[in-house]
Amino acid sequence: IDSLSFRLDTLDLSTGKTATTLGGLQSSIDAQLDIVGDALSTLGKDADSLDGRLSALDSRVLSIESDITDLVSTTNGQDTRIGDLEEDMALLRDRNAVLFDFFQTFEMDRFVSTDAFGDVVVPGKLGIGIDGAVPTTDLDVDGTMRLRKNDEEPYTCDDGHDSAIALTSLYTTCICRADTGWVSGGDGVTSCVWSTEDEERSEIPDDSGEETETGDEPEV
Repeated sequence: IDSLSFRLDTLDLSTGKTATTLGGLQSSIDAQLDIVGDALSTLGKDADSLDGRLSALDSRVLSIESDITDLVSTTNGQDTRIGDLEEDMALLRDRNAVLFDFFQTFEMDRFVSTDAFGDVVVPGKLGIGIDGAVPTTDLDVDGTMRLRKNDEEPYTCDDGHDSAIALTSLYTTCICRADTGWVSGGDGVTSCVWSTEDEERSEIPDDSGEETETGDEPEV
């Protein structure tokens, strides 16, 4: 308000002291009235400007109030999330405490070890139950097992793999016999054929042009 263009305390009104007639006095009064009119006009303009500034200030106040409301809502949401995180952290601490107590008394080598080939070994009489099975043997599976098909020997059959089981791409179950190699699980003697190509290579023509399986002596 102090910055408005006109202040009433600066208005200087005075009649002409040199007026000697009624007409001169009237002219002097009219001049003073013009000054007052100009002052009132200026005050009107300043009032309009002040109204505009007050309206803008009201808008800013409303905008600030809206921002504060949003901020309070966001803060409340963050408080809720912090509360949820604190509950999760408390639960995690409890679980960690249980795990810590467990591993304090857990002796890994009593349950799992490795052999000379780096394979995992379960020592002693501890059985393994899969899919909820209570083990009654060394390995008890409540369901089925799946073997990957091999179109060639998975590895060399030797003493370290004796009695290992594998499946050929022709769906033949083979067992490793260290003194023989991979043999059919059906009789434990017949050599395993791992793929159709191996099967074709195992058949060679004899002198008569007929094909015989490898290992069979041609008729004389």
